[in-house]
Parts: sequence; C-alpha cells; structure tokens
Amino acid sequence: MMDQDFVGDDMLKDAWGSELKVECYGAKVCVRSAGANRRDEKRGGDDIQVCQRNQ
Repeated sequence: MMDQDFVGDDMLKDAWGSELKVECYGAKVCVRSAGANRRDEKRGGDDIQVCQRNQ
C-alpha cells in the first residue's frame, strides 16, 4: 500500500510522461510502463516491467 501523502504527482510517471502501472501479486510488486508508444501491450512490445519480491 502506498501513502498518497508521500507519493508526489510526478513520481508515478515514466520517461514519456505516462502513468506507471503498479501491480501486486502476494509478496511480489511489479511496476510497469507502456513504453514509448504509450500502448499497454500487456508486457509485450516495448512495455517495460520491473518486479521485486518482498521477503
């Protein structure tokens, strides 16, 4: 869970100014960008995804 008072308006944007998607799967948290073409291709195409498993 994110504290909205801590997260600024510009903190959840990718390099192209689009909103990042944050997904949680149990202990795994993923942050995804739709990439330069700004189309969400469900982790395909030029989409970028980074995941971290909490221990």
